[in-house]
Amino acid sequence: MGIIKILHGQAIMHAMTKSSVVFLCPCLVSALVFLLYWTPRGEPPCPIGVVYKCLPILFLCMYVGAEIFFSGISRYSACIMLGLLFSGTGDAYMVYQRDYFIHGMLAFGAAHLFYAVAFHERRMWWKFVVFYTPFNVVMFTILAPRVSFQVFVPGCFYGLLITLMLWRAAARLDFSNPSASKLCALAGALLFLASDTVLSLNKFAVPLPYAQYIIMTTYYSSQFLITVSVHKEVEKHGVTAALNDGLKKNN
Repeated sequence: MGIIKILHGQAIMHAMTKSSVVFLCPCLVSALVFLLYWTPRGEPPCPIGVVYKCLPILFLCMYVGAEIFFSGISRYSACIMLGLLFSGTGDAYMVYQRDYFIHGMLAFGAAHLFYAVAFHERRMWWKFVVFYTPFNVVMFTILAPRVSFQVFVPGCFYGLLITLMLWRAAARLDFSNPSASKLCALAGALLFLASDTVLSLNKFAVPLPYAQYIIMTTYYSSQFLITVSVHKEVEKHGVTAALNDGLKKNN
């Protein structure tokens, strides 16, 4: 029985590695197509623009789906999947942001909430408030006088949700012994914040050079890193545990 469990665990790891190639490579290619082909065209909002923008997130959803299929569902993988689905919805709204900017912001807010639930662990790490509060104060000072009340209220709510997501990603990381999954998740959360910061400053404060490229590069990178953290989490709690269990029984 121990040998069977080991072989089963190795088969799952092989399948997971294959899914990484099948879905993550197309994600990277489709992101490059959007950045290097579609973005420079400057096309007006249209359905094909939605397809180009959402395709990388769709491949990431497929990757998480493959991880769930091969290794079983967990709170972590389920919440990351829901976060990606809401992110894709937000991307679609943002193609038509002149009319649906707030809808997109709320969809991304829901994504941050699901990511925060995925990242949540018992450790609180209140020092995060000390590190992050100055940034929030600066952004509030810059943006508050420049946005309408209709945008300001949901914008504050969105800011709280991305803060929650970043806090939970940072709090779960043991800096003395960091895991690959937690490092990927934190790096993804920080890049998401960078993307939203550039987007907000460019839209409401001052036009920034190459803003669209910076926004989307950091955004796709953030989603990619958050997504691949699922593989490391599954490997840690699922496949590795099965292999260890098989080795113990075999001995």
